[in-house]
Amino acid sequence: MRPRLVAGVAALLLLAGCDPVVPAGPSSSAAPSNPMATSSTNPYSPFRSPAPVAPLAVAAHGYTITAITTPTSQPGRVLTTPQLAGGDPAVTARFNSAMRTSMAGMPQNDPETDASDGELPGGDRSGVTRIGAGAVAGRLVVFWYGHGAAHPNHSMGTVVIATKTATPVTVDDLYRDPAAARSRLRTIVPPLDSSLRLQDRKLETETFANWLPTAQGLEVYVWVAHVIGDYVPVTVPWERIADLLKPGVEQMLRAD
Repeated sequence: MRPRLVAGVAALLLLAGCDPVVPAGPSSSAAPSNPMATSSTNPYSPFRSPAPVAPLAVAAHGYTITAITTPTSQPGRVLTTPQLAGGDPAVTARFNSAMRTSMAGMPQNDPETDASDGELPGGDRSGVTRIGAGAVAGRLVVFWYGHGAAHPNHSMGTVVIATKTATPVTVDDLYRDPAAARSRLRTIVPPLDSSLRLQDRKLETETFANWLPTAQGLEVYVWVAHVIGDYVPVTVPWERIADLLKPGVEQMLRAD
């Protein structure tokens, strides 16, 4: 069963400039460890180990990277909200606000749930992922578990802000025809997954709402069962979707 989206969260996050956070399903009262973190062994046999994630962004274009770090109920663990400083004040304010709103929509530490920084297989974790001339982008990954449920989970959200306008870029801002773009992505994304976790998987309802720009292509995060990682990141080369993008979008997202 696909995870339930908390009412109102999707609209709130899109208004804030980030894509919806989709909880990955029921959780558990297991010890606060992260069994999906990068490992030297492959926990997904017969799948392949996920490719290592690209490094997080570094300071550029006058922007520096900071964060809000919030203690959790688990000793030694925190929740980190990536933030920017410097640069264009309007862009910085918009990015920081969107990240805070995205974190507010994540599972929270309360009497029923424990949450802390997470890490997907391969190493995807919270951070600023790109500071380019045309866009700044970042990701939140939260590891959480509800007391008494079957297993822990990861939830995630992404934020992309256009630097020329200080406005969010949502998934439907990318494409000339969003429905046609989703249809093609559902076909081409599974074969591009080097870990094979999406092989023979039908993505009829996948909207690719969690996405980030990279130099190589559009990185999308496909929701899967917790036992195979919660989310599968797949980079779609720009040339595979160039004809689907609105004029100027690829240049904006790739600009260094």
